[in-house]
Amino acid sequence: METRVADASQTLPGWIIMLIEKQYKFYAAHRNETLQDKCRNLHGHRYGIRCCFEVERNGDIS
Repeated sequence: METRVADASQTLPGWIIMLIEKQYKFYAAHRNETLQDKCRNLHGHRYGIRCCFEVERNGDIS
């Protein structure tokens, strides 16, 4: 997980901007019995998701 704190004092005096980013990778398996090709058999895929959050706060972080 990556957390970065940006210096917002130039644009927002007293404010702190936090940027939080997290990446997840996971596998899932399925089959499609209505088809007559290789997808009829149990098989898997790899998926990835990236979540990014930006938080603005006035004051200290505790």
